[in-house]
Amino acid sequence: MFNKIKFLKTAIFILLFQNIALSNTISGRITDTKKELLSFVTIYVKNTTIGTTSNSMGEYSLDLPKGEYDLVFQYVGYKTKVEHISLQIKPLHLDISLVEEDLLLSEVTVKANAEDPAYRIIRNMIKQRKIRLKAVTNSECDVYIKGNQKIKNAPDKIMGRDLGDLGGGLDSSRSGIVYLSESVSKLYFEQPDHFKEIMISSKVAGNDNGFSFNQAQAVNFNFYQNELDFQTKLVSPIADDALLFYRYELISSFRDKDGRLISKLKVKPKNEYGPVFGGFIYVVEDEWAIYSTDLYVTKSATGLEVLDTLHIKQTHLSFDAVGAKNWLLFQQIISFNIKVLKIETGGVFTAVFSHYKLNQSLPKGFFTPEILKVEKEANEKTPAYWDSIRPIPLTIEESRDYYRKDSLKVIRTGKHYLDSMDARRNKFGVLNLLLGYTYRNSFKKQAFSLETPLNTVQFNTVQGWRVGLGVHFRQNYDDYRIRWWEIRATLDRGFAELRPRCTLGATYHFNRTNNSEINIRGGEILQQYNAENPISEAVNSIYTLYEPINYLKTYQKQFVKTSYEQEIWNGGFLTAEAEFAHRKVVENRVLSLSKDGKDVPMPANLPETADAYALFGESHNLRFSATLRIKFDQSFIMYPERKIIVDDGKYPTIYVRYTGGYAANDYHQLAVKTTYDVPTGVVGTSQFNLEGGYFLKSPLYFYDYQHFNGNQTILGNPNNYLNNFLQLPYYRYSVGSNWYAHAHYEHNFGTFLFNKLPLIKKLQFTAHIGANALLTPAMPQPYYGVNAGIGNIGWGIIRLLRVDYTLSRNTEGLWQPGFMIGLAL
Repeated sequence: MFNKIKFLKTAIFILLFQNIALSNTISGRITDTKKELLSFVTIYVKNTTIGTTSNSMGEYSLDLPKGEYDLVFQYVGYKTKVEHISLQIKPLHLDISLVEEDLLLSEVTVKANAEDPAYRIIRNMIKQRKIRLKAVTNSECDVYIKGNQKIKNAPDKIMGRDLGDLGGGLDSSRSGIVYLSESVSKLYFEQPDHFKEIMISSKVAGNDNGFSFNQAQAVNFNFYQNELDFQTKLVSPIADDALLFYRYELISSFRDKDGRLISKLKVKPKNEYGPVFGGFIYVVEDEWAIYSTDLYVTKSATGLEVLDTLHIKQTHLSFDAVGAKNWLLFQQIISFNIKVLKIETGGVFTAVFSHYKLNQSLPKGFFTPEILKVEKEANEKTPAYWDSIRPIPLTIEESRDYYRKDSLKVIRTGKHYLDSMDARRNKFGVLNLLLGYTYRNSFKKQAFSLETPLNTVQFNTVQGWRVGLGVHFRQNYDDYRIRWWEIRATLDRGFAELRPRCTLGATYHFNRTNNSEINIRGGEILQQYNAENPISEAVNSIYTLYEPINYLKTYQKQFVKTSYEQEIWNGGFLTAEAEFAHRKVVENRVLSLSKDGKDVPMPANLPETADAYALFGESHNLRFSATLRIKFDQSFIMYPERKIIVDDGKYPTIYVRYTGGYAANDYHQLAVKTTYDVPTGVVGTSQFNLEGGYFLKSPLYFYDYQHFNGNQTILGNPNNYLNNFLQLPYYRYSVGSNWYAHAHYEHNFGTFLFNKLPLIKKLQFTAHIGANALLTPAMPQPYYGVNAGIGNIGWGIIRLLRVDYTLSRNTEGLWQPGFMIGLAL
């Protein structure tokens, strides 16, 4: 009886609570005079920053305390409507019909040689840009973001891989919602560029353990800035130099509800392949503020081949409560269409910024490198909570998607379902010979992988034709790889040798907060003298078989090595490594190869060095190294039990390295390196890599010298050019005493240079220049190299090729020209 009474009391409480929660809700649907639904209409309480927006079906909902309100309905191109409402103890339903705006100017006729009136407006906007940008010292607001991404006519397979139903989002036509997420955050801002965001609640369809990646800072596009970041920098239509990039046309004008004159300007790129937007911008005349935007970018402007079009629609509001001069971003809709291979997808991310507080007194130290913190219980909110705070009603399709995926989640995390899916994926097919094979036990979070031997077939002068085999086992303890361990084994066999070589290694990853990890590995390998492997085995195989010549200089190493790494403070990452190794020279077993019918002898498997005192031969070595990587003021995002580094590139990254050799070969070396990416606006990005080192005590053996990443082929990887010399001999300038210094510079212009050339601009090529220098005491003069190249060569999304002209001056003062063909992998 007691339980029944308790149940009854609980039921009554819930019913009363629901009644209270719904009692102050106003909702309805918004249409035009033709009964057409109006999506994303701005709705707010007059003279406040409290409001919402209608969804894609024209539906809206807003929770308010009991009282009298003037509710404003605002939509660009339609007359603003103000409704006086009285909210009592029951919900209020109010449908709204908006009437098209009476335009004061429907068409402008500009006489010959006369300037369009739009330019007067834009010049005034440019004059006011910095004032508007700095008008608010700091702010606090609530941000709600809903992300909805759909896929259309998805194929069943891509490259032989079964796509399935993509988490339960696809219907029988292979179309549907593949991502649906909501988040609620507090967003804090302080001049000039300090942000702090606290995500209070997060919901992802079909993932009750997941957190939304809807980040308010990522969608807060400010057109008062000169440039906006879309992988490449795009020029704002009201930037200081906007007149160099845009043409403008005054389309129409109208008066808003407060009698302010609003002008609609068409923004037209002078060059559609330039870093520009297109579309419309609405301006509040006399105040010269943004009223709203309807702008777009294309792949021609961004260089993103997968992008068709991305639209940004904004609504800015001026509230008497916070000062008439403060126009604040209230609503933003980002919609996009992309295509990757055969998959077409589109998405809409809607953000509502509300409940602003301006120029508050924030405590000292409030803004830290932690730019986003997701609260631990953010993903544990109930459906009742979301129904009570959601400012944008779900559409019927979205409600069904939540229900379907949340129901499927229960099934698809069960052992029976996971075992059945593994049974399908674990089948071995012919394609696995090329791609490798993985056997999974998803319920136990285990995976066993077998690397295909076909990917390891190479040729070198020590082993002849060789083939390798790799196996790998991994055990995860959670769905987010917070803690895991793995074991790896490799077997390497050359047909010109009588012995195989093998290694065995293990890794344990403790967490993803400080990314602490321990590794141990041992075995026998053929190791390049430069452990950074300046030439790939595949490239060397080509040169050895067709020149024939051998650039791959290796020695035999039997070793055991252990390492530990961990972030010891924010931005300070320490890696420590200890290795005991037995090294010895190995000789060629392939002594010659046929070239044009003649046997060409292969040079010895020893590096060509100018240091006559370097020792080659058998040696034992105990080596210890420690590297500290320092990133100043490193920004990061903090999820529960996960830390994600945000590489904002504001400051250089510094590496301090100590390497010491003990036992038979006693030496000590210190080195300092710094890397820095310097954005230069629409002109591209400059990158620097500077390093210098000093031997406190010199090594005896050449294995332990400081080697530099040279290249004596015409093939390279552009991703490594900032750390490589494109024509430097591999080992000629290696040093084992005194000091050394080298510098690398590269500038990526993006499409800036080519987007002005007829026909060529359609190819979306990128332009690159670079320079490098190397200096050691043994050199009579420094080694220099310069290069200039064309990148992004290819078709569609496959753009991996880059071609450079190179010019280097060796230490004897001789200049050597050449070409480099780069494959960006």
